[in-house]
Amino acid sequence: MPPLVSVIVPAYNAEATLAETLGSIAAQTYPNIEIVVVDDGSTDRTREVASLFAATDARARVVSIPNSGVAVARNTGAAHTSGPFLAPIDADDLWHPRYLETLVGMMLAAPELPAFAYAPCRLIDPESNVIGSGPNPGCSGKVVHRMLFSNLVGNGSGMVIARTAFDATGGYDPRLHAADRQGCEDYLLQLMLANHGPACAAEEFLVGYRKSDGAMSRNVEGMAASRRMARRLYRRAFPHVVPPPWLSRWIRGAELTVCTRNDWTAGRRGRALGTLARALLVDPQAVIVALSSRSGSWVRNLGPPRPSPRIRFLDLDPRGRNSDRQGNHPPMSPSIRLQLKRLERVAALDR
Repeated sequence: MPPLVSVIVPAYNAEATLAETLGSIAAQTYPNIEIVVVDDGSTDRTREVASLFAATDARARVVSIPNSGVAVARNTGAAHTSGPFLAPIDADDLWHPRYLETLVGMMLAAPELPAFAYAPCRLIDPESNVIGSGPNPGCSGKVVHRMLFSNLVGNGSGMVIARTAFDATGGYDPRLHAADRQGCEDYLLQLMLANHGPACAAEEFLVGYRKSDGAMSRNVEGMAASRRMARRLYRRAFPHVVPPPWLSRWIRGAELTVCTRNDWTAGRRGRALGTLARALLVDPQAVIVALSSRSGSWVRNLGPPRPSPRIRFLDLDPRGRNSDRQGNHPPMSPSIRLQLKRLERVAALDR
C-alpha cells in the first residue's frame, strides 16, 4: 500500500461548491487517502454537506471549529490527520483524478524528498467551465528566489506537502488573519517550504481554481497587502535571504502594476496615474509590457463576441499546455512571456 495522503478541506460557508470539491477528491486514482473537512464556523449548510459526504465515504470525517480563518482551519486539519503527505484543497476548487497520483509519485521518485510538489491550474467559472489557464512555470529544485519573485503555485489547492517539512516550518501562519491581511497564507507557507527543501513541478494542469465574484482573491488591494505582509514575515524568519536590487525592483514593480490596474478599474484615476508613475520609475519594462497586453485585449474585445465552447474542467485534457478550451490554443500574453523569461534569470540565484 502506498503512503497515506491526508487531504485537508477548510470550508467556510461553502455549501454551493463543497459537494463538487469532495467529489473530485473521492475520484482520485491514488488509493490511500484520508479526508478531513474542517468546518470553520460556517453559518450555512456547509457542515451538513460535509457530514452527508462523510456518511457515504469511510475515508472522510468532519471537524468543526469556531470561525478562525483559513490558516487555523488548515492547521487543525493537519493536526487531525496522520499521513506523511498533506494535500490541502479549498472548498471551491477541483482536482483532476490523477492529481494525487501524479504529485505523490513525483515526490516518491525524487532522489531527495521534496518539501512540496505542485501542479499548474486551469481557471474555472462558478459552473466549473474553463475560462483560462494559469502560468506553467515548471520550476523544480531549489526555488527560494523564484518563489520570492512569483507565486509559483498560484493558489491554495495546488500542492502536496511532506509532513516533515510542514512541521518544520510551523504550518500556516495565523498572523495574517489576525492582522486582517488574510489571503496569502498559502504563499507564505510556500516561501517557508522553499527554504526547507526542494520543490518538484508537474507539467499537467491538474487543478481547477475557481474564480468567482465573492472570492477572496478578487479583493486586489487586500491580496496585495497580504502579499506584502507575507514577504515581511518571511524576511523576518530568513534575514540572510537578501534579493539583489534588480530582483527587488521586479517584485516591487509587479506590486505597483497590480495596484495601478485595480485603482483604474475602481475609478480612482488620479491615484492610478500616481501609482503608474511610481511603477514606471521602478520597473519600466514590466509596466510597458503590461500596458501593451491590456491594450491588446481591448482591441480584441472591439469586435463582435465570438462564441466559445463551454468545456468543464474535468472534461479537458490536462496535458495541453496553455490550452484553455478544447481545440483552442490562445497565444501567451506578453506579461506572462516576460514573467517566464525573468524566471530563467532568477533561477541562477537558486543554483
